[in-house]
Amino acid sequence: RNIDALLECDALVSLFGDRWSMGCGIERDIAERCNIQTFRQSVNETLPELAQVVQKLWTDRARKGAA
Repeated sequence: RNIDALLECDALVSLFGDRWSMGCGIERDIAERCNIQTFRQSVNETLPELAQVVQKLWTDRARKGAA
């Protein structure tokens, strides 16, 4: 079910530390192979900062009629 849901997504957001999870790694690999945009939280990036990046993506896409 996770893979089916992932294939319907516009982007994948990964939190810092996800590299320790095999499931997250599989999802990230599938997303990259399917050209799904991937955002990864860096070690110094807070969740609100990451959310701003994703929100900007959605706002830009909505303005272009692509969301």
